[in-house]
Amino acid sequence: STPLYSSAASDVYKRQYAVRQGGGVVALTGADLLVAELKRQGVAWVATLCGNGLNPFYVACRRAGLRLIDTHNEQAAAYMADAYGRLTGRVGVCAVSSGVAHLNALTGVANAFFDGAPLLLITGASAGYGAGRGVFQEMDQVALAAPLCKFATWVSRASDLAFLVRQAFAAATSGRPGPVHLTIPIDILESQVDTPRNLVKKVYMGAVPTEWLDPKVTSEAAKVIGRAQRPLLIAGSGVFYAGGQGAMMRFSEASAIPIVTPIWDRGAVERPHPNFLGVVGAASGEPRLLADADLIILAGARVDYRIGFLTPPAVREDALIIRIDRDVHELRQGIEPDLALSVSPA
Repeated sequence: STPLYSSAASDVYKRQYAVRQGGGVVALTGADLLVAELKRQGVAWVATLCGNGLNPFYVACRRAGLRLIDTHNEQAAAYMADAYGRLTGRVGVCAVSSGVAHLNALTGVANAFFDGAPLLLITGASAGYGAGRGVFQEMDQVALAAPLCKFATWVSRASDLAFLVRQAFAAATSGRPGPVHLTIPIDILESQVDTPRNLVKKVYMGAVPTEWLDPKVTSEAAKVIGRAQRPLLIAGSGVFYAGGQGAMMRFSEASAIPIVTPIWDRGAVERPHPNFLGVVGAASGEPRLLADADLIILAGARVDYRIGFLTPPAVREDALIIRIDRDVHELRQGIEPDLALSVSPA
């Protein structure tokens, strides 16, 4: 039968979800993707109180062997995750249902916020969440959690789940640790998903971006740059605000890598230079460079429409991406890079 994952996929996903019934492969759901990524991040258990929107998550946990610890109320689940985070330094995870249950769990989230404990709150929701149709106890759960969290978002596509979990874990554990939140509607958990690009990509950077230059990462970056045949450097406004224009030009000259800037970020290149090939993302046209590059170095620039969101067909399917930024929270904005380097001191 057809394998569930390509040969490049993570072994963790292969082991956990190549589930066969009657000779056929069970389709991967959003809930499977969520649980697989939690296990990939080292999560061994989840504190929870069952309720609206969580059933697919529980089924996926049982299928994957992820332990569930049932509690009498949502506050207790959040406090358990909070205590685990502060005692171990690892992300404690709790899962609760929508509406009032979400509000109850925010008590433990607030405690983690004040004391700097890494915690992930997963909240379920009815199908159609966010549409304003009056589903069960519908409220803006993300807006309620955001003031207490370093990262909070609503998951609108099942294929984004693995990426958003990684982004949440990175935020929870970098800098001063703290809580993060994902609201995941039941229809997203139940959706069947194709193997997304950010699942099968090889990720050199690991789970958490560091706040200093890791010699292993810089060494790997040098190797990747050395192997590239058509590298391209995209310089954004972060280069300008960091005062890094001179260093960037010296790097470009030494490596013979051409530079482009997204439109509106022109200050990143402050003088004429033969390595500067123009602006991308302009409505009036742009040089054909992104689609041909086998390596893209994103320096102080954001992933957005101006660079085609760095996804095919704007870029090659096999293009590697190196990200450089002084803000560690930007290292996973928009896309999972193959390598990430923060230039900020610890």
